[in-house]
Amino acid sequence: RPYLRAVPASPEAEHELGEWIGYLVDVGGHLRSRDALSYYAELGWIEPDAVDALTRRLEGFDAPRYDRPFTPADHRISLVSIVRIASCASEP
Repeated sequence: RPYLRAVPASPEAEHELGEWIGYLVDVGGHLRSRDALSYYAELGWIEPDAVDALTRRLEGFDAPRYDRPFTPADHRISLVSIVRIASCASEP
């Protein structure tokens, strides 16, 4: 831990990031997504520097469709996404 120390620079990572950040914003909106990223740093899932990089990407996404609080299931999806993104850094 943390699973994600930095945002990997690869097309695969960019795709995973777009899917995940898009999901966060679509479900919880920009403010809740920012709070969720900070929460994941508190849990030790993401390094603070990576949170900063991810937070800057939030504004690139449209207004949410649902705009509701995140559920435990949403956080599990985030953990899986974080691990998938981190695995892109270790691929050749």
